[in-house]
Amino acid sequence: MAQRAKVADVYADYGNRYPPEQYELLKEVTHWTAGDVEREKQLRAEHVNPSSTLGQALASSWTCLNLLLLKTLPRIACLLPWMLEKTVDVQQHFNDLELRIRNYAVTVLAAMLA
Repeated sequence: MAQRAKVADVYADYGNRYPPEQYELLKEVTHWTAGDVEREKQLRAEHVNPSSTLGQALASSWTCLNLLLLKTLPRIACLLPWMLEKTVDVQQHFNDLELRIRNYAVTVLAAMLA
């Protein structure tokens, strides 16, 4: 799915080891329809070569994470100006709220003192 979306993909190899009877039990109790289960079988039959694979070793995980970041950062970099703009917008909004609250507080205090 990630490769079809043209984003970095990582295969979690450690999550693929389970007894077959547990998978059969999962299919019996799932909310999936028979069509969903069949589609999942077809997807499993497709052979996909992952860009990176996570195994049990922590070193492998760190190497894979670094590869993922190197692939993903250029895509995120184009969002940085937008993210900065939104951050400034939020700061301005809260500054405006603070000034309004302060003005109301001064007005209420002046009315109470009068």
